Amino acid sequence: MKHLVFASLFFLLSTNTVFAYECFYAARLTAQNTQSEVISQGDCVDSFEDGILVLKENHFDNFDFSSGQPSYLFLVEDTVVRVFFVSKQRVLVETLSSDNGPDEFVEGLARVKNHGKYGFVNTTLDVVIMPKYDFAYPFENGHSIVCNGCEEKPDGEHRILSGGRWGLINREGEVIIPMTLSRSELQKIIEENIR
Repeated sequence: MKHLVFASLFFLLSTNTVFAYECFYAARLTAQNTQSEVISQGDCVDSFEDGILVLKENHFDNFDFSSGQPSYLFLVEDTVVRVFFVSKQRVLVETLSSDNGPDEFVEGLARVKNHGKYGFVNTTLDVVIMPKYDFAYPFENGHSIVCNGCEEKPDGEHRILSGGRWGLINREGEVIIPMTLSRSELQKIIEENIR
């Protein structure tokens, strides 16, 4: 389903004129809205400056929070698609696109991105680990592999990470292995000692 949603977004981008900011999200089910699918909800943006998104007030009541998790929206500006978590408490946080949807909550945390740096939020969108890493993997067994100085590079239709100094943090953001290692050195230590 997520693949269909993302393909639909790009089809719409290539065939229609879009608003300055066009929002796509699955509205909650009502007597009028009987299907929960991600569709254009028009321009839902009140303001968007310095990475802070403010939605028009009437859109908050449209989101589906029945799963107990934050909802999400795709924000399209020209050909750029960004993904935001939206909470019942009207908090919006930019996240990553993962499998054509928002980053998933793993061990209760999801990655967020602010000014190009990665951090983590919990399911109420409280920042648990401040965005300060150039990249961070989702948590696994209570740990996240993080790096600074690494760069994303194209590799066919995907992107790979190269260079930088790598380390390991726990769910509280405490450094378990300092970011002084190459990626391969860190992998070796993790395989021998942690997993």
